[in-house]
Amino acid sequence: MISCFRNWCERNAPIFDFVSKMLLGVAGLFIAIQAFRISSTQVEIQRGQLGIQAGQLDIQKRQAEIQAAQIEIQKTQARAQLAQHIPNLIARLELRKGSEKKDRIDDLIITNEGGDIFSPHFDEFVFWMPRELAIERVDREGKVILPTDLRAALIPLDGYFPRVSYASSMTKGELLRVPGQSLKRWDSAVAEFVAHSRVEDKSLVGIVRIFVRARYADKFGQSYEQYIEVSGTGQRQILDNVGRELVQLHKNGTPGVKRIYVNSVTPEILSDNWDASANNEIWRKYYAP
Repeated sequence: MISCFRNWCERNAPIFDFVSKMLLGVAGLFIAIQAFRISSTQVEIQRGQLGIQAGQLDIQKRQAEIQAAQIEIQKTQARAQLAQHIPNLIARLELRKGSEKKDRIDDLIITNEGGDIFSPHFDEFVFWMPRELAIERVDREGKVILPTDLRAALIPLDGYFPRVSYASSMTKGELLRVPGQSLKRWDSAVAEFVAHSRVEDKSLVGIVRIFVRARYADKFGQSYEQYIEVSGTGQRQILDNVGRELVQLHKNGTPGVKRIYVNSVTPEILSDNWDASANNEIWRKYYAP
């Protein structure tokens, strides 16, 4: 019987070999599938870990942004607290009517609307600034023609404000009042000069520009130097380098140009100074957009 079983096994050996190979193949496939599943699971775990890390980085970024915003708020609050102790100068012109008809008087007033001010010193310097304006013309072909060689002048004025001023010892409020004087003669001379200076493609305007140099200290002993332009509509800050340049120009004048004294001005004096000082450089520096 054993011999019969042996013979049967020998006869069916190829079948057994085929079946065993199939079983091994199926087992290998099953193992590969399981390995793939395990690998996929590991990839998903790694993705999840990366997502957690990205979330942590985003949280850290937002925390950094919040800290930066808090620091900026603290700086703003510190600046606001410091600003309460820094002087804030306001310069303005106050128009008064003179005793005669069409007579106007400009008073210069400087106030402090900030922290206490100490050792204030103010200097006003005034210029007459005539300049040419382009008059638009149209030629026969309908083309608009505008002159490009526009000139201007920057001429120091003396006597616009009398040498009398009223200073206060207060650290806040009104610090200085400079009473003006009648400008009737000045306005008349400028109007006559302008009326006779117009040419075909240019008109001429002449304005007075008033600048103030302020030197002072705050309650902490910090010193300041400030340049302000004052007009009937308010004030504007002037860059320090420009302010110093204007101070020197008012002090030294321009070679060949005479200083103009408001109380003795005539249209002829204005015309002579205009002819001697008008140039394109002044226009480009102080007027050109």
